[in-house]
Amino acid sequence: MITGRRVIDNDRPSQEQNLIEWAQPLFKDKKKFHTMADPLLEGEYPEKSLYQALAIAAMCLQEDAPPRPLISDVVTALEFLSAE
Repeated sequence: MITGRRVIDNDRPSQEQNLIEWAQPLFKDKKKFHTMADPLLEGEYPEKSLYQALAIAAMCLQEDAPPRPLISDVVTALEFLSAE
């Protein structure tokens, strides 16, 4: 949703074909967060909302299952963001 990319996209360069592998290093540098936003948005989005959406996504990408949020909590968080 955030990136506008498919999870697996074989049309992209090899280092960008897997969405999770491409995005995980970007989560470590706040200066690169904007590179994860869908380019079709052309930078027209609230920066705070991008950061919040990325925080939700990062929680969902935890390697171990127990720290990952329940899908119902993810839905609630995303509904809150969409209402802003």
